[in-house]
Amino acid sequence: MRILALDVATRTGFAIGKAGRRLRVGAVRLRQPHDELWVDSVNLVNGLQRVDCRCSCSTQGRAMTAEILPFPSSRRRTFVARHAAHIALLAPEAGERYLTRQMQIQAETMSRRGIAAERITAEISALKASIRAKLVHLLLAPGGAA
Repeated sequence: MRILALDVATRTGFAIGKAGRRLRVGAVRLRQPHDELWVDSVNLVNGLQRVDCRCSCSTQGRAMTAEILPFPSSRRRTFVARHAAHIALLAPEAGERYLTRQMQIQAETMSRRGIAAERITAEISALKASIRAKLVHLLLAPGGAA
């Protein structure tokens, strides 16, 4: 069984190899900030082909057979802290609406990247729990969020 792990962002890190063996690691630039969203998938395929991963997701019409596993969103500490701090400054109802909207944006982004619906649901639940935990920490910390 071959394993391919990606940390998808504008520049993605990857690890590829067989289970139980030493992995090859590296990075591929997916797109520049001004590029269209579709550019990242083309650059990803081209970048991975350069490292000879024999990826079945080529641009030659073959179907992708790998499951895409995103980097755990709940571990994106800066993202979590930024949104928790923003929510702390809002009224409770507004904070809940803001959190719901941000989770919709994250879910839509993951869906566009080809991540399975079940995995998206789990990631969004974990991300929401991380933001809420950070929010509680901010509100209970000495000095509070205000």
